[in-house]
Amino acid sequence: QVLFEDVFAYPEGSHSIPGVWRCAFRTYNGTKWFCYLLLSVLCAVPLSCCWGCDFACAQFYHVWVTPCLRMCRMNMLCLQMFWSTIVRCVCEPLCETCALCFSHIRIKGARD
Repeated sequence: QVLFEDVFAYPEGSHSIPGVWRCAFRTYNGTKWFCYLLLSVLCAVPLSCCWGCDFACAQFYHVWVTPCLRMCRMNMLCLQMFWSTIVRCVCEPLCETCALCFSHIRIKGARD
């Protein structure tokens, strides 16, 4: 909380005329209360809707999406093992053979 004394820092012995100081004190507190009330009325409902939707989405994600992603990851692991075996057994030897064949090609240019 922000108090009147924290904002205006009136030392105890140097207050204005009692009526002015009291009026400034009441004006400050009334304005602070009114602004808070106005902002609460204007922002409370929209912000609570946004936060409610945000927490609902987070809860939905944790309850439904996370297990689905785990299952997908488990299935992809099996597919990854299968695919890496195919690549190692078929593609690597084929690429190595092609590399060996093409590495022995020598191009000689004809000189005039």
